[in-house]
Amino acid sequence: MTARVQPRPVHRPRLRRHASDLKALRVTGKTSDRPDWDPATYRRVIANAGVGLFETRLDGRYVFANETLAQMLGYPDIEALFADDPKVGERFYADAAQRGEFQRLMARDGRVHDYLIKCRRRDGTLFWVSETSNAIRDATGAVVGYAGALIDVTRRVAAEESFRALFDRVSEGIVRSSPGGRLLRANPAFVQMMGFEREADLIAAVEDAGRQFYVDPARRREFMAAVAESGSVQRFESEVYRIATGERLWVSETMRAIRDETGALLYYEGMVQDVTERRATLADLQGAKESAEAANRSKSRFLANVSHELRTPLNSIIGFSDLMQSRVFGSLANDRYESYVADIHASASMLLQLIDDILDIAKHDAGRLSVRPEAVALGEALEQTVRLMAPRAAQGGVSLHLDAPDPPLSIQADPQRLRQILLNLIGNAVKFTEDGGRVRVTAAQEADRAVITVADTGIGVAPDDLARIFEPFERSESAVGRAMEGAGLGLPLARDLARAHGGDVTIESEPDRGTTARLVLPSAGPAHRAD
Repeated sequence: MTARVQPRPVHRPRLRRHASDLKALRVTGKTSDRPDWDPATYRRVIANAGVGLFETRLDGRYVFANETLAQMLGYPDIEALFADDPKVGERFYADAAQRGEFQRLMARDGRVHDYLIKCRRRDGTLFWVSETSNAIRDATGAVVGYAGALIDVTRRVAAEESFRALFDRVSEGIVRSSPGGRLLRANPAFVQMMGFEREADLIAAVEDAGRQFYVDPARRREFMAAVAESGSVQRFESEVYRIATGERLWVSETMRAIRDETGALLYYEGMVQDVTERRATLADLQGAKESAEAANRSKSRFLANVSHELRTPLNSIIGFSDLMQSRVFGSLANDRYESYVADIHASASMLLQLIDDILDIAKHDAGRLSVRPEAVALGEALEQTVRLMAPRAAQGGVSLHLDAPDPPLSIQADPQRLRQILLNLIGNAVKFTEDGGRVRVTAAQEADRAVITVADTGIGVAPDDLARIFEPFERSESAVGRAMEGAGLGLPLARDLARAHGGDVTIESEPDRGTTARLVLPSAGPAHRAD
């Protein structure tokens, strides 16, 4: 072939757009309009261009190629490429039929732009190129060859194939729509969501998304306004029609606006998720929640009404038993009556305290448990509570000891509610500590909080019971097994009251080794000692 008899055909570039330069280069050794370029520079630029440059004849034989193209095709250099004398159509097209398509396009248009070709290297490995080239014509206008450039786009094609796989297989709908409401693209998931089998059928069916897609057409305008404001929308939920059937469903859209380099809006694209079942589940949960709240309110009203009804006879019982114990109207005449009256008084007092606790629990459940915090000297409050509990501790053979805060500490608390909390915590510790045991009460300031600790050596609480001892009317198995008195309201009420103050109550315990209750309340700082 002619290329073989020329000494170095690769150094005779014949790209038509540089014809005048190349003619001058052959005749004078320099280009006509670039006097500062010597022939070596010109050849170096072409040889080392970042794209593969070529010229071929109609039969596919190379007339010209640069170094980049030779290496792209799997040759060490251009000399090796021309020594092999390959025909491009036979050797490098992975699909030989595509060479014929390329030639038909060239015959018709005289050029191709970004023409995607799957190629085969000399060693058989496959890769993708984008070709932009022009037909070379003779004086009669007949096509005699092709000249152009190849860019290796293997990575781009791989990325596009990965995206296509994701586009086709993802379970959520992926769509692209025009600003005017036309559907431009839809993946299989969205096509099926809308009741179709083919993307083309769905696209043909949707002319105005605002009218055909949204049950409330105003949602399309709201969608566009939200995107215009921030560039995207997240979890934009709307009721829509299933286009093919007219059924209604709920979807969540996560979309963004795609604009050109001038900022003009091209289209919207993003994800559409069917949330019909989720919304139905949430509606069921909301209904169940409202029903439970209504039942809880009814329970609270019932407890409050019953408690108020019980208060009147109990107050009478307590009052009359007080009169009998104080012998206002004379002796009871029998020592056994003295004991009975004391039992009546104690039982009635316990019931009244239980009723008060039930009322407080009901208030908490109804959101009406209120506290009126003020500065309280913590040491004095602890001393009063310990004095009240001392007779009960002594009766049970329990050592009750207080380590008063030093220096004195002031906290923000409702005095009456604080007394209620402390009586419950210290009373629990004394009640569940057996003869010979110890209860120790301490207080200290930690940062801006006051921490009151009530530690006992009592029967303790099993790990499985710790999770439920703060539930009203729940009692630990240890207490039940030892027939301990109580309705299981002390700890729940103490924690509710502590949280109403902005604090909390926590419990740590181990069976047969004891329990430690920690009460945390806001601190008002050091208390001032009285002179």
